[in-house]
Amino acid sequence: MLVLLLFVAAVIFVYVELFLPGGVFGILGTIAFVGSIVLAFRQYEAMGFWIAGGEVIAATVLILIGIKRFPHSHAGRLLILGRSLDKKDGYSGTEPLDQYVGKEGVSLTHLRPAGIAEIGSTRLNVVTEGTFIDKGKPLKVVAVEGNRVVVREMKTGT
Repeated sequence: MLVLLLFVAAVIFVYVELFLPGGVFGILGTIAFVGSIVLAFRQYEAMGFWIAGGEVIAATVLILIGIKRFPHSHAGRLLILGRSLDKKDGYSGTEPLDQYVGKEGVSLTHLRPAGIAEIGSTRLNVVTEGTFIDKGKPLKVVAVEGNRVVVREMKTGT
């Protein structure tokens, strides 16, 4: 009976490790699993091989079932980021920045070549085309490449 209890404890510890990673429950599960096999050999001698083999097969099957079912469980849906909220467009962590192309603003920090600028009424992380721009200089957005906003200093009379 203790052999079975240790085996069940081992499987439970491995499942808990899925929810609370860190290794502690995985180690406890391994100790319980090995303890169950050692106890099976001590109590049942020759039958220990059959019990150990059965435990390995059962543990493998239970863990594979758990891994397959986990993403569809309530906890799995909370922990695993889905592919997309809108399947057609995909998911983006930032709003599109294309709307800023051609707009003018002012550098809030020295751009060496990256820094912060105010374009319209929005503060943005920007980068120059490679030149340094001092703080307070007028700028124009010349390109947006993904989440990278490229600016150029506006010369007086341009």
